[in-house]
Amino acid sequence: MQTTPPDPKESADSSFSPIASPILSMKSKVVLCLTTLLLFGCASEPITADWVSNQTQTTYDQFQKLSWATGPYIPYNDSQGYTGNLYLCIAKNASGGSEFLLGVENNSRTPVLFTSAASMTGEALSSQQTGEALSSQQTGEALSSQQMESHNDGVLFREKVRVILSKDLLIRSESSGLTVRLYGQQRNLDVTIPAVYIQGFLRKTKT
Repeated sequence: MQTTPPDPKESADSSFSPIASPILSMKSKVVLCLTTLLLFGCASEPITADWVSNQTQTTYDQFQKLSWATGPYIPYNDSQGYTGNLYLCIAKNASGGSEFLLGVENNSRTPVLFTSAASMTGEALSSQQTGEALSSQQTGEALSSQQMESHNDGVLFREKVRVILSKDLLIRSESSGLTVRLYGQQRNLDVTIPAVYIQGFLRKTKT
């Protein structure tokens, strides 16, 4: 009498003990978790207006006699080799004057020197470093960028830049966000401040 040979897969499945099943289940969960992290990155605090407001820190520089409010750093990756963090900050002096700034801390494998900046909303920007006035695609208010630091750590070129923004520009960008282009000697970098970030920062600074 002929019998059908047992399916090796079925035999293997039937040989698993009740103890082995939870282990396999745990392994599946680990694999799923690692896959999720690879696809979406590590879990982090969602960017909301409340989060930005709560994370904004205030300090006082006794040498410059300036009060600073600095928002949280958020990462960017332009998918072309530039990565880093951006943030908003504001400096206030004793007489009530204030200045908003967009901070960009960029990392790259090639030397970069950002010489000027422009807003995608059409604002004209100028560079404090060169004093050269620049215009964007449309007409708008004048802003300026400031080169803070540029160095190589042996692996990456790290550059810190601050772009001066007006309060009016930030208010107009509360619902849409704000994209700024930094013009470099090698190539340009576009960074975007999310709308909720601007909302939370303005709420905290209340200027």
